[in-house]
Amino acid sequence: MSKIITEDCSPRADSILQSLRAFGYETATAIADIIDNSISANAKNIWIVHNWDADKSWFAIIDDGSGMDENELREAMRMGSKNPLEVREVTDLGRFGFGLKTASFSQCKRLTVRSRKNNNVSTRCWDLDYVNKTKKWSLIKNAYETSEDKLKLFQKVDNGTIVLWEKLDRLIDNFEEEDNKASYHNFLNVIRKIDNYIAMVFHRFIGLGGDLSIYLCKPDEIENTNKKIKAWDPFLKKHAATSPTPVEPLHVSDILMRGYVLPHYTKLNEMEREYAQGMYGWNAHQGFYVYRNKRLIVPGTWLSTKYKKEDHYKLARIQIDVGNVHDSDWKIDVTKSEVIPPSGITNNLIHYARLVRKEALEVYNFRGKTVQRSLNLSRRFVWKTKILRNKTKYVIDKSHPIIKDIIAEINGKSKFITQLIRVIEETIPIATINVKNSIDPDSHVYEDSIDDFASIDIKNRFLKLIRANMDGGMNKNEAASSALLTEPFSRIPELEVYIDEIKE
Repeated sequence: MSKIITEDCSPRADSILQSLRAFGYETATAIADIIDNSISANAKNIWIVHNWDADKSWFAIIDDGSGMDENELREAMRMGSKNPLEVREVTDLGRFGFGLKTASFSQCKRLTVRSRKNNNVSTRCWDLDYVNKTKKWSLIKNAYETSEDKLKLFQKVDNGTIVLWEKLDRLIDNFEEEDNKASYHNFLNVIRKIDNYIAMVFHRFIGLGGDLSIYLCKPDEIENTNKKIKAWDPFLKKHAATSPTPVEPLHVSDILMRGYVLPHYTKLNEMEREYAQGMYGWNAHQGFYVYRNKRLIVPGTWLSTKYKKEDHYKLARIQIDVGNVHDSDWKIDVTKSEVIPPSGITNNLIHYARLVRKEALEVYNFRGKTVQRSLNLSRRFVWKTKILRNKTKYVIDKSHPIIKDIIAEINGKSKFITQLIRVIEETIPIATINVKNSIDPDSHVYEDSIDDFASIDIKNRFLKLIRANMDGGMNKNEAASSALLTEPFSRIPELEVYIDEIKE
């Protein structure tokens, strides 16, 4: 080609901006993207301000970071203001140069940003209705008069930035006055999700060792320090019963993994259980937690290991720290909510996950007890599995001490008990259990209480089993420990209170 001939083929402003609204943000993930910019600007305080006013409701995110001058703000409002291939500061949480705009447009039609740096105040505004009217990339250099009252909140910081969202059409869609109550309750639910999500995603910034404070408040609560969001630590690092595994490099030395096996739920009080399950539930939060510069990207997934989320592995959580230099390798998406690890590290992930899952399974099954390993004792289950023609069948173990004892007590009628057991085995609602487990896996929980088994006099049967174990040749310690590993006793925390007394 001897000569290059060109013509201008700029994209239509109205079409492009409407297309950018289709990125998969929820309100909480969109706000998290704005907070990323505040953290990159070295903010120490961030306020998420929300105000319900029906179809005139609005959000503002304010920070006391370094702020932007006129040129910096204009560039920040430009589409694709950063090249993802550029070398950035190691603490930079941005990547594509779209976050501020795409996150905002996913929620609102009017984005106003005001920033102060060295006493110089700059303002820019994207109004999608105005762009649709002009069909041009018309960035407004001042704020609407109706926005100025909200922007006054910005006066509380010397340097920093306020991001104002108005015309929340995606959040308050097709608002009608008669449906005001329903819209308001939906708005409150969104606020609760924001609280939980920010507490999870930025927990290493606002929790132990962090120096950032994030507040979620109404406009008149901006001075209220009680509105500070409290961090959610998915690993329960401060709990005495949490078991960390050794740190292991992943593929390259600057990507590190560390597993945590959470305490069995009997080791947690009611408040701790509710805290540990997080915003998505116990089962959903198992697996790998991928962090990019301490910012959580994925809150629980087994990545490319092909492992599934199963109830008996729900105590396994693994932290992976990835620097922003590995963004392209890990295919972190624009919304910073999904990752795809490099294919070459799959075996490393599988190996480490297998170790953590194995330990988590032991805690799940044995409630953290070490008696089996120290005394070489095995746990006794009431149910056992049989494989028939490559199919799994569940049957009651008639040699189980409790079952065997009950059959022996019914003189001359053991055949009726055997028939009853057979009926129970043949009518297990497996399909119902599978469906329920797929819909709500956290709903299947044992209720550990002596009262649940009072009809069979659980304590007396427990003592009887210990005596039988001793008659079989075990010493007192082995007899009590073996009984404690036998169902249903293994599921009753109260029995541990009696163990020392029983051994005596």
